[in-house]
Amino acid sequence: MVGEFSVLLTFPALSLLLQAERLVVEAGVRYRIQPIPSHLKAGCGMCMALWPGDAERVTILLQGEDIAHSLQSLQTE
Repeated sequence: MVGEFSVLLTFPALSLLLQAERLVVEAGVRYRIQPIPSHLKAGCGMCMALWPGDAERVTILLQGEDIAHSLQSLQTE
């Protein structure tokens, strides 16, 4: 299912990714932690993959906690 987790959140530090994971778990959002794809050069080397429908909700959660992140959308064919 290529399109399921097609939005990536990258973080400048692994500690921020772990803080974000805690919030996402508490919110009951589906996610996956994975290495950043090689064509992206960003952050700590790991990212959080989300379903597109959850990206806005998670972004609001992260902004509310002042967790620095960047949003990347994977292109699906």
